[in-house]
Amino acid sequence: YAAYLFGIDYSVRRDAENEAQRWVGYVTKGEPNRAFIRLLDPARRGTLNPDDPARLQAEFRPELLLFEQCDLVRLAGRNVGACEYVPKGLKDWAYKPTGIDCVFTGVLKCPEGAFPLDVALKGVEGVTGTEGGAARQWTVVNGQNEFFQPETVRRTPYGWLVTALELSGS
Repeated sequence: YAAYLFGIDYSVRRDAENEAQRWVGYVTKGEPNRAFIRLLDPARRGTLNPDDPARLQAEFRPELLLFEQCDLVRLAGRNVGACEYVPKGLKDWAYKPTGIDCVFTGVLKCPEGAFPLDVALKGVEGVTGTEGGAARQWTVVNGQNEFFQPETVRRTPYGWLVTALELSGS
């Protein structure tokens, strides 16, 4: 029984880390459409093409606009090619009847500073999707549209100037 629990725990940790790294990679490489599709239900995203922005805009305009304005996407957009994601580990996970809920943590480092990042994930069993049949499929949960905890961010002097400019512009 202990080996079974260890195996499940290891599998969830590994899968969550892979999904978080993939998703943050899309954001930091300037591929917000690919990252946005990972926010959708696995059964729904199978027919979507990240290279067809017109269809994404037509079907998900409010959600896509909200995602494009979130703190992570704005930061990565200002620092394309200069961001480094350092995974930390799984903060918490729980197996529920609807699937696995977990939060994976890491730090996004860029010229503006170091930004601790919490990526909420949901793993769903038995959903046929584009990533490997009916195996566990992952989606990024975007509840509040904020991925950084402001009190834990460590900004560089340049980062403080960008923040001041952003605040004065709003």
